[in-house]
Amino acid sequence: MVALFDCNSRMYIDVRTYTTFGSIGNSLPVDNNGNLVNNFVYQPGNQGDIVVVRLMYEWPLFVNLLGDSVANMSNNTRLLVATAAFRNEPY
Repeated sequence: MVALFDCNSRMYIDVRTYTTFGSIGNSLPVDNNGNLVNNFVYQPGNQGDIVVVRLMYEWPLFVNLLGDSVANMSNNTRLLVATAAFRNEPY
């Protein structure tokens, strides 16, 4: 799988705390030119805090199907994002 995935240079993790679930944003960390805005932090929070964990991977695109490009970044890659939001246990 090393040929398909380059976790050392293409995977990013962002962990942030929020005061309410409504204040959580869902925008991609990509600027208007399609470049990654790397302002990721690690804030695991305290008891009772709302925490959002985002795992991002720059998936390289080798073939465009029927000329349609699904790239959302300038270097012909697609930013894949998995997100989990939860409230920390009152430990």
